[in-house]
Amino acid sequence: MEPPAKKLRPYVTKWERRQKAAAEKKLLIENENERETLEESDLKELFLTNETVLEYQDKFHKNNLPRVVHTLQHEANTRHCDWSRTSRQLATCSYDQKVQAFDFLSQGKVTCTLEIPETPSCLQWWRDDENMILVGGENSFLASYDLRTGKEASRYRFKCGKILSFDFFINNTSFMSSCDQVNRQSAEHNLIVWDVRTAAKISNQIFHERYTCPHLRVHPSGTNILAQTTGNYIARFSTQKPFRLDKFVRYQNHTVNEYPVGFDISRDGQFVVSGSSNGSVVCYKHNNGNYMRTISLSVTNESDSCVDVQCHPVMPSMVAISNWAGNVYIIS
Repeated sequence: MEPPAKKLRPYVTKWERRQKAAAEKKLLIENENERETLEESDLKELFLTNETVLEYQDKFHKNNLPRVVHTLQHEANTRHCDWSRTSRQLATCSYDQKVQAFDFLSQGKVTCTLEIPETPSCLQWWRDDENMILVGGENSFLASYDLRTGKEASRYRFKCGKILSFDFFINNTSFMSSCDQVNRQSAEHNLIVWDVRTAAKISNQIFHERYTCPHLRVHPSGTNILAQTTGNYIARFSTQKPFRLDKFVRYQNHTVNEYPVGFDISRDGQFVVSGSSNGSVVCYKHNNGNYMRTISLSVTNESDSCVDVQCHPVMPSMVAISNWAGNVYIIS
């Protein structure tokens, strides 16, 4: 029996083989470039042109109170950070007296670094301008910066001690700041309302109790602003001049004990979620201050105070909490 004949293959010249290899290499490069373009397009849609996040942020939706606790780990020397409204940029301030802006449309690269004359303690993007940022710090330092030039735009001058917190009013023309300058005789300067553009102080004494206010938050409706106090309660003030204290509503089932305890308000404005110095999270009804729920975290030290609380801008009932020990918790 004869063996099967070998399959004949056409002869391919060396020049043709080189041409085929060059064409395959070109096709591979084109595919890689297309994949990179798609990744950049995805980032652009996520952080800039796609309005999905903003649509859900602006849409009225009903929130629920969180119940389940998840734990994350976080280590950094950053004092404070804030997302821009489109979530494209993140700004941070740190103990080395620097403020940095990260642009996630550019793969998270640092686009601006500011050298601050004092150690910064808090910062926030302007509500209506993502090129402007407000920074507060030690020795009454409070100034706004233009990230396009990297230069100071306005300085809010008043001797009031360390700036602890601030938040912009919904009208974008003014904001309230808190400081640590409180003595036995007066609490005149612990809360101050400023005009954003002119940098003028437009309030007289707002809070008559001699407590500092480590955290401020404007309600989504824009009608009032809440202030965490070292008196172990959250006070509520009107955002209309003369910025009166609401004497009938007080949120007071948590403790502060001189920690910088933070809180947040749900997107629909129904709930106030506050940290507590005993390592728990306490939920209140916004309209009347009624206590709703306490969520205990798995703390191992009595000093693991919950010092920052952030409600998720889109997902109802999801809240992020960080504590004094450096742990980050997600509750939902």
